[in-house]
Amino acid sequence: MQRIPFLPKVIDNGSGMDEQTLSTLQKRLLEEEHTIGGKNIGIKNVHDRIRLHFGEEYGLQIESKLGEGTAVTICMPIVYSNEMVVMD
Repeated sequence: MQRIPFLPKVIDNGSGMDEQTLSTLQKRLLEEEHTIGGKNIGIKNVHDRIRLHFGEEYGLQIESKLGEGTAVTICMPIVYSNEMVVMD
């Protein structure tokens, strides 16, 4: 079985985040705690569930620029088995 990264990206053109807010969010995604003070719980939950199921190398990657928007890349594997593609 071979695992190939599957990287869909969700992009918005909203207000984005400043560098400090983005940095704080990215650090919180890597924390062991499952709750992060009532903010970004959904993002943390999705990130943690992907990593629990597929491994530490997978999860969410977040990019953002103030005034330009935010992009979230979802890193999960596509598994090739017997010439058939299956989502693990």
